[in-house]
Amino acid sequence: MENVSGLKVKNVVSDNGGEFVNKSFDTYFAEKGIVPLRTSPYTPEQNPFAERSNRSVVEKARCLLKVSSLGLAWWAEAVNTAVYLLNRTPCVSVNSDCPYTLWFGTAPRLDHLRIFGCKVVFHLEKKWRKSKFNSSGSEGIMLGYVEGHKSYRVCFDLPSSDPFLPTVVEDIPMDSPSQSEVFHDPGTHSPVESVLDDFNQDLLVPGSPESESGLGDQQSDLPSNPKKGYEYVPHFSVAPKDISSTLSEDNILSSRFRSARGNHIIMEPSPADPITYQQAVTCKEAVDWVAAIDNELGNMERQGVWSITLLTPGARPISCKWVFKKKYDEDGLIEKFKARLVVRGFLQKEGIDFNRTFSPTGRLATLRTVLALAAYQDLDVHQMDVKCAFLNGKPDCDVFIKPPEGVQVKLKPGEGLKLNKSLYGLKQSPRMWHNTLVEFFKSIDFEPTLSDPCLFIHHSQPVTFIFVHVDDLVIGSKDVSFAKNALKNRFEMSDLGEIKYVLGMRVVRNRTLRTIFLVQDQYVKEMLEEYRLMDAKSVVTPLVPGLNSKEDESGDYADGSFDYRRAVGLLNYLVQCTRPDLAFTCSYLSQYLVKPTVRAVAGFFHCLRYLKGSSTVGIKLGSGELGMVAWADADWGGSRDWKSFSGSLVNFLGPIGWRCSKQPVTALSTCEAEHRASTEAGQDIIWLKSLLGELCIPFQFITAKPILFNDNQGAIALLENPLYQHKTRHVAIRLHWIRDHIDTTFILKYVKSAENYADFLTKSLSGSMHRINVVFLFMFQLIQLAHQKSVLP
Repeated sequence: MENVSGLKVKNVVSDNGGEFVNKSFDTYFAEKGIVPLRTSPYTPEQNPFAERSNRSVVEKARCLLKVSSLGLAWWAEAVNTAVYLLNRTPCVSVNSDCPYTLWFGTAPRLDHLRIFGCKVVFHLEKKWRKSKFNSSGSEGIMLGYVEGHKSYRVCFDLPSSDPFLPTVVEDIPMDSPSQSEVFHDPGTHSPVESVLDDFNQDLLVPGSPESESGLGDQQSDLPSNPKKGYEYVPHFSVAPKDISSTLSEDNILSSRFRSARGNHIIMEPSPADPITYQQAVTCKEAVDWVAAIDNELGNMERQGVWSITLLTPGARPISCKWVFKKKYDEDGLIEKFKARLVVRGFLQKEGIDFNRTFSPTGRLATLRTVLALAAYQDLDVHQMDVKCAFLNGKPDCDVFIKPPEGVQVKLKPGEGLKLNKSLYGLKQSPRMWHNTLVEFFKSIDFEPTLSDPCLFIHHSQPVTFIFVHVDDLVIGSKDVSFAKNALKNRFEMSDLGEIKYVLGMRVVRNRTLRTIFLVQDQYVKEMLEEYRLMDAKSVVTPLVPGLNSKEDESGDYADGSFDYRRAVGLLNYLVQCTRPDLAFTCSYLSQYLVKPTVRAVAGFFHCLRYLKGSSTVGIKLGSGELGMVAWADADWGGSRDWKSFSGSLVNFLGPIGWRCSKQPVTALSTCEAEHRASTEAGQDIIWLKSLLGELCIPFQFITAKPILFNDNQGAIALLENPLYQHKTRHVAIRLHWIRDHIDTTFILKYVKSAENYADFLTKSLSGSMHRINVVFLFMFQLIQLAHQKSVLP
């Protein structure tokens, strides 16, 4: 502005939105000598020029969309065009001059203006033609102008998704696209009006981050491409039909606009999973989502999920919603689109709609154990998925639902849809499905283990195990055909073959070396992309070495704009699956979930930078001797409330279990804290020993008894000698049960602190010490696995 006008900017007036009140703007204003002026909360009248300009832009954009009969997908182009036209529109308040004239001192050219949304013909460059005989021109829809270019913005069918701004060769001055070719039915209420009205209302509330978001968070209003079999009502003008009716071909969008949706060169909808049904059937991946919806409804129809019956006295039908999720393969590519119809179970009432709800979930430590054994014994490990698993269970109470969104069912007064099968979302559905699965497994001589009720064992030769995580099944045996065939005969299954990707973990197997490598590189990549750190400089530790929780007590609290809980939750899943090196970091950051401090948020981003340099680090299972070893450690008074951090690690053919948690009571000494940490580690050893026994791995075949290492001589003496100690008389009796297992179940040994590999689970270490601990854990870089180099970058 200063270069064009020669005038210096003195003030910038804005509300208190985060996009204006931040360090970047403050630094820029300070460098340029600009004084920012900000309005008081909820007083938009203090910034009337900006607020009235926004209203003018939105009103004109609404008109452009309405007259052109284009859908909400093109709101951004309509807004840009509205600004372009307003700059060239005379204004009464400035003697009928237009903003363009006042700014540049010359009258703007108007002979190039065209009707927004009209058809145009433009020159098609040679690179877009397949041969010399292809047409040199193409039709499109005019969507605005390009500042600084003698060009228009045009939407057309393109063999590539690269941005392309063609020059208009010939303008066809005809009306807007015919009603048979528009992106939504003009006979129904257009979502454009309601969204723009909401946007206008948001403009009246300055100071809130939402006030400036406007249309940016809305999804496109593109058509769905439904298949025959079910009718998707909201986006077509045809009347609702019966649930088994088909969609008329006349109501499907014309091929030109249907193909244009897949070749947007103007704007790209968000690739994130849709949240609502409306978003799913109107986004750029609508064809895939509609196919997934059609498949889900087809499964329900085949299995007779619901039936039309009279409502029982006092029955209250529950509404449903659609949940959409993309499933990825081990390379991060989209494997399938899943649409799941779920019941809003939070509306259920206990004793009326459900009774008992508990259902177990397989432990990740169990999965790592069976994978380690499978690698060591060279077993076949296959994966299967139960299609619509919950539909195989039956509700324990009468449950009625409302007709799902997008499907119309003719109901008479007093009738409702009664569920014959359990749907996802019902509080009792997981329990009903688990009971059904247990009953089936017992019928084919698979017994659940006591150590983990989601692990089933068939003891006849060859021994076969099945690990269950809801509807994901991992099968291990010398011959998996028996289990797979039995499952296929009972349930509708997806046979995924040899295990490659399970529960978000990539599985890389080397049968020659008898190892299995688990890594979550794709998960880490998605985290880095979400927080925009793909190009960040990496660091060598997940936390700043020597970080002290006490220093944060007087620190500043972070604002509420950053979703700190979600960030720590994402990190926690990494810790639970494949990254014990992040366990202490996650525990440390979890102390600030209620009121995150600035230092805690900075610590999270520091950890992301560590992940940037170690995204392909994972754990290796199956290598080494068939023995068990564990370490225990504690950091006395290391938490912000003076409680101690406990850390324990159990290795059996690789890292099987680890934990880092804050002790529930305040220890009075290091000895007491270490005593409690050793007790927790002993519990893990006994659990794993029990699991191995049920897996037919008797301990006489293991090279030696499990060894528990601790680096505190006082704690070891207290554990081995049941004498009265004046300073430890207050220690809970329950903690002394470990004395009964020393020498009989496992051996307790002293180890130097530098060689205690649970040390990194209780505190942040230096880069060299952290690397030593991680390398010892059989944590490898995926790219270095083939060379057996266990070093971090």
